[in-house]
Amino acid sequence: MKKQTSKKEKTNISSNDRMEMMLEDMQDQIKVIAEGVVTVNDKVDRLEGKVDKLEGKVDRLEGKVDKLEGKVDKLDADLSSFKSETEANFKLAFSHMSLLEDEIVSLRKEFEEMKDKDYVTREEFQALNKKLTSLEIKFEKIMTANKKVKQSVR
Repeated sequence: MKKQTSKKEKTNISSNDRMEMMLEDMQDQIKVIAEGVVTVNDKVDRLEGKVDKLEGKVDRLEGKVDKLEGKVDKLDADLSSFKSETEANFKLAFSHMSLLEDEIVSLRKEFEEMKDKDYVTREEFQALNKKLTSLEIKFEKIMTANKKVKQSVR
């Protein structure tokens, strides 16, 4: 004979089975989530390692940039100094050249005046020769100064 089960027992058994199934399903889902968390943690750990390496590289680059800034500042100062010296040298050279030009004009004028004369005195010739010698000496000084400037630039 068959034992008859009441509706209530069927429902209880079904409810228990359903509850067990739900718990097993929840456990499976929790395992999947836990595995996902472990995977994410591993990835985060690897990323932290990479970030630490990058941080070290950035620190080294900062040091190199600081060194370069120092070198650029020194070059800037050197260039400013060189510019000032060059400007002073050019002013001096132009000043000397202007004086030489004035003396050349004066000598040329005296030569023109002598050309028109029939006779040149010894004193006039010596005065003109003295001016020419002075002009040659000044020109030689300028050339010597020019050589020194060229050597200091190298």
